[in-house]
Amino acid sequence: MDLKEAIYTRRSIRAYERKPVEKAVVRELIEAAVQAPCGMAAQAWSFAVIEDAELLADLDARTKTFMLGMIESVPPLERYRPILEDPGFRIMFGAPVLVLVCARPDVSPSAETDCALAAENLMLAARGHGLGTCWMGFVELYLESAEGRERFGIPEGHKIAAPIIVGYPAVKFTAVNRKAPDLLFWK
Repeated sequence: MDLKEAIYTRRSIRAYERKPVEKAVVRELIEAAVQAPCGMAAQAWSFAVIEDAELLADLDARTKTFMLGMIESVPPLERYRPILEDPGFRIMFGAPVLVLVCARPDVSPSAETDCALAAENLMLAARGHGLGTCWMGFVELYLESAEGRERFGIPEGHKIAAPIIVGYPAVKFTAVNRKAPDLLFWK
């Protein structure tokens, strides 16, 4: 697959096959991630991988509970109440792997931006392997909570910048129409 095809067909995948992703492939995705540009050449990122099914299920359940608890104080989350209350809904859509791209803000002021770039490299590399990915914003919020950090062992000085699920998609990759770029100026 060429780069343009990977870019134009990479989409957030929300349905996964019950098939593990080989450790060597996950390592390759992380190796691709660290090829991303980074401010001051600091490489202020760290990675954590969760592939244990019980741990992923626990994280899924705790994230749902955490997000339900936020609805009162964050009204835009109200629209997610029905799915968060659905016992059959899985926040991570059954993906077998969660890669946490963690920023080290103490190492570089651009650590979080650099991690976003690393995450995009990881997602494009995954697409090249025929794997699906999705950035898990709700999981990020839970893992940044005191409970989440302690329960899942997020070290001090590390910020969850990009939690990315990875797996074999149970749906086809398709291009999604995007709006034309909003070009403010071209001087």
